[in-house]
Amino acid sequence: MFPHAVREFNMMVGSNAPLAFNYDAMRRSLETLTIDSRAAFDVSNPDHRARIDEIMAKLAARPPNEIVEDCASIRAEASKLSVITDDNMGEEW
Repeated sequence: MFPHAVREFNMMVGSNAPLAFNYDAMRRSLETLTIDSRAAFDVSNPDHRARIDEIMAKLAARPPNEIVEDCASIRAEASKLSVITDDNMGEEW
């Protein structure tokens, strides 16, 4: 089990080192994002830059445990659940 983790919606990220959100890196990722070898955003287009700004503002404005759940919260919730093993998967097979 990783000592550090975050969950957003249905995605979990675990790490041996503390996880920190790097907003500058996120912005650069959006600005250089490609889909099917095409830029997702044209950074010379004011509308596209405004959309990137909007996305970044929403990320920066949300409270820390809104949507993104930290490791302590995940562990607290998981401690209430049964452990799933190959022996008790039941209907999975």
